[in-house]
Amino acid sequence: MLQNDKGYLAITGLYAFSIYIFVMLFLLPSLLTIHKEQLQFEENRMMMHLLHSELQYVIWDSTTIFPTSYSKIHEQNHIFFTFKQETNLIKGCVKWENKRKKESQECFYAKTYD
Repeated sequence: MLQNDKGYLAITGLYAFSIYIFVMLFLLPSLLTIHKEQLQFEENRMMMHLLHSELQYVIWDSTTIFPTSYSKIHEQNHIFFTFKQETNLIKGCVKWENKRKKESQECFYAKTYD
């Protein structure tokens, strides 16, 4: 059969090493980026949930005077809520500093119930 198989072992070792390098150089950084983006989306989703909760309170509270704004602390982050009335809608916005140290903002609209 194979009398001299030392070259075959070297080539399979080189092949396995190239697959390992491919995984380390291309797939691992991509997976890390995907994980960071997933955390960013989770943070955005949490802020929108908080805005929705606050907006529900503002809609049903008849003593609210517009425009109004206030801040809260959630998980060691300062969150700023602003609400203003536009015709028959209430615009609620939330601002916060995201994990990338950039200011983010999301806004929702809700119909007023008079």
